[in-house]
Amino acid sequence: MVRIGLVSLVRAEVVVVAGSAEQRLRRELVDMEEMTRTQVGVGDVALVGESAFHWTVDLLPQMPSAHTSRRLVVGFDFSDRYPYAPPRVRFAVPPFHPNVSGTGMVDSSVLTSEWSPTMTTAKVIVHLLDLLESPETTDPVRPEAADLYLSDRDAYQQKARASTESCAI
Repeated sequence: MVRIGLVSLVRAEVVVVAGSAEQRLRRELVDMEEMTRTQVGVGDVALVGESAFHWTVDLLPQMPSAHTSRRLVVGFDFSDRYPYAPPRVRFAVPPFHPNVSGTGMVDSSVLTSEWSPTMTTAKVIVHLLDLLESPETTDPVRPEAADLYLSDRDAYQQKARASTESCAI
């Protein structure tokens, strides 16, 4: 009997956490609609299907980024533990970048060691726009991109621009 009570209690807590995550995500989605009107570099924000846990965001990097004038689609997948757990962030088509894997996954300290429940999706998007211009090179997921960025900025910009032209939607 006690065990059933504990299972029920655990299930109730999971439902409350999931409900809280969905409520927060829906509030953030409303805030994002305002951001798309006021923040340079942010295009459409949309739910994937009806779920508040899956979004797509169009990034529109501005000058002087190597990714300027291209629409980069980024997917956000949130767990029911959000905001206590960070979202998984992935470019639909991966650009050449030290912090973006070949599969498009974003690897950044903001999404790992620096994550905090006070972070919002809007802050992550602003960070992504900054990251496109100024990569984190200390622990890159693509070392060859970081090496080129550090050793020959012009060659990096050219390669990044070429990859963006071929992958942007």
